Amino acid sequence: MDVSIKLFEIGEKAGDGSFFRENVVREYLNSNECKNALESHQMVGGVTHHHRVKEPEAGMAQSDHILMEGNLTHYIKELFIKDNALWGMAVIMDDLKDYDEESKKYIATISRALKNGINLPISMSIKAYWNERTNEAEKIIDILGFDFTLDPSFRSAGVKYIERR
Repeated sequence: MDVSIKLFEIGEKAGDGSFFRENVVREYLNSNECKNALESHQMVGGVTHHHRVKEPEAGMAQSDHILMEGNLTHYIKELFIKDNALWGMAVIMDDLKDYDEESKKYIATISRALKNGINLPISMSIKAYWNERTNEAEKIIDILGFDFTLDPSFRSAGVKYIERR
């Protein structure tokens, strides 16, 4: 299943007061890092930020908990600016036959909600250089992906269209 996601309004402040200007977003979208991450499906996510923020084990990156605990439900295949917002197209990996029980649980929860017309909110996971005084992103280093959550950082962020295959 493919979904259209509104990731955030450009210039809108997140719940923590952070925000992105259009030139910073465009610079990242035009970067080789962004193009390579999209082509290799490295912008991924799961259900809630729970696995991204767990205390890392020795030698493990904090975001790698999403892989270790089977909470990988989707990847971003496209990013673009439309109507003064960053949008994306994501693929929900809803073919459950090849997954372990923990992974199936997460994917089934998301798929069931989407198939029933619940346009779930989302929250981004972004690495950036920040101006500590203004809380403005000065340069996006990496968009790791987004996670489905009922507590989004940006109030308008979420699934906007569901395309069933």
